[in-house]
Amino acid sequence: MIGMNILLVDDEEHVIDGLREMIDWEALHIDRVFTAADGEEAWQLYCSHRPDVVLTDVAMPQMNGLELSARIRREDPHVPIVILSGYDDFEYAREAVHLSVSRYILKPAVFTEIQEMLAEVIGDLEAVRKQKQYADEFSRQMKHSIPLLREQLLFDLVVTGGAVVTAEQLRFHQLEDELMTGGLVVTIGLYRTDDARFASERDWQLFKFSVANIVSETIAAADDIPGGCFLLRYVEDRLPLLVISMNAGEAVLRARRLAEAVLESVTRHLGIELNVAIGGWFGKAGQYRASYVQCCDMLRSLDFEGYHRIVSADEENDYAASMAYDPLKAIRLLSGTFRQGGWGETAEMWREMRGALLRESVPLGVAQIAAISLMSGLTLELAEEERENANRFLPIVQDIYKHRSKEAVVQLVEDQLNALLEQFRQRESQQRPSHDCVRKLIEQIESRFAEPLSFSELARQLHMTRNHLSYLFKRETGTSFIAYLTSYRIERAKELLNANRYMIYEIAEKVGYSDAAYFSRVFKNATGVCPLEYTHSQRQ
Repeated sequence: MIGMNILLVDDEEHVIDGLREMIDWEALHIDRVFTAADGEEAWQLYCSHRPDVVLTDVAMPQMNGLELSARIRREDPHVPIVILSGYDDFEYAREAVHLSVSRYILKPAVFTEIQEMLAEVIGDLEAVRKQKQYADEFSRQMKHSIPLLREQLLFDLVVTGGAVVTAEQLRFHQLEDELMTGGLVVTIGLYRTDDARFASERDWQLFKFSVANIVSETIAAADDIPGGCFLLRYVEDRLPLLVISMNAGEAVLRARRLAEAVLESVTRHLGIELNVAIGGWFGKAGQYRASYVQCCDMLRSLDFEGYHRIVSADEENDYAASMAYDPLKAIRLLSGTFRQGGWGETAEMWREMRGALLRESVPLGVAQIAAISLMSGLTLELAEEERENANRFLPIVQDIYKHRSKEAVVQLVEDQLNALLEQFRQRESQQRPSHDCVRKLIEQIESRFAEPLSFSELARQLHMTRNHLSYLFKRETGTSFIAYLTSYRIERAKELLNANRYMIYEIAEKVGYSDAAYFSRVFKNATGVCPLEYTHSQRQ
């Protein structure tokens, strides 16, 4: 416990001497005892030393104890004041209560009683101080934590889309109401090229940290942005910012100026390859994630356009107009169409991709990467059953990198694609009719529905890939393998329920579900009622 000071006030010298000598001040953790013979002297001592506790008589010359207490209360409403008086007049007591004195002790009082009273007062004072200390520490920690909590709230709002922001949350996170009135997201995409400066992960993270600092300084230096722009944390190598403005045009203008300033500053100081995407403006905070998603889509498209570019969702330029065409998405779609045997669709999609890769703005290196990605996807689809297709992928990659023009790269891919298409046509024409494979698969379901069925294992037994068998099954039945199996199991379960001979868990096991609770959920999803409700409805 930290040592305290006390001020003793009484015009009777023997009372003061007795208090000084008889009270165990050390036990009370009192380091210094100040004394005064009247209220005026006591007031001067109080102003000079600010004692932690005041013990005063009432009747004294020049200024009485109640007048002294009133002055002290105007200066400090919390300091403990103890009245020690020989007067038991009601008016004195009422005034003491009005002044919020801690204790009122009547003379004569034994010193042990006075010490006990003082111990209680000092104990209360310590408790109040500790509470204040805890509150101050909490406030200090919250002051330190609020920026982190605010950044997490904004990150959830923009990136994950999982935050619901209330007025109370705005106040707690020290955010203005303008946050809810509209804004857009700007996302800076960094590219870790083969520059030797980025060789180690540590160096790359340091460069990312430097970029974030430059962005923060750029925001602070802009006259029309501070307070209306929030820098979030990285999502991999993308740095999102939220620009707030209830006016869409103003928000886009601010974002454009910020993007230009960041692009120029990062390029000049760090020499890092980057692009900047400006998402669309949305009038509700719950829609900010849509702006961020737009930024991500635009940055993916810019991967095929080069570096040091700014693209906005609100601009009618070549980039914005081409957002419907995502090269990486196109590669995935083409691969999926190819493996399902959509020859005409595959050719049409390739023609669209071919035109995109041959655009003047697409660098040779980007076209080579796209070509390798496409051939990789198609080769891996064939690798399950034709090992030689996987083995010939490496020479194709080498050939792609040997060519020094986009036209040659695109022609090589087209030749390979035509060869694979022809190979697929021949293989499908030699296979048994698709309805025969589907019939055998349905027979397996009907005979083994109570067992754990592996679609991959069934496909191997039929000497087909999972993707191709899935495509044929859905084409013939109009539904997926899982949906068909579930439907068949539920129909068998209904028959067993109608028999009224088995418990729910027994029925679950008989139709292929080891967990009765899970079976009940599946049954209800399929029929709209749980197994017991179904049984009751059949009995009525």
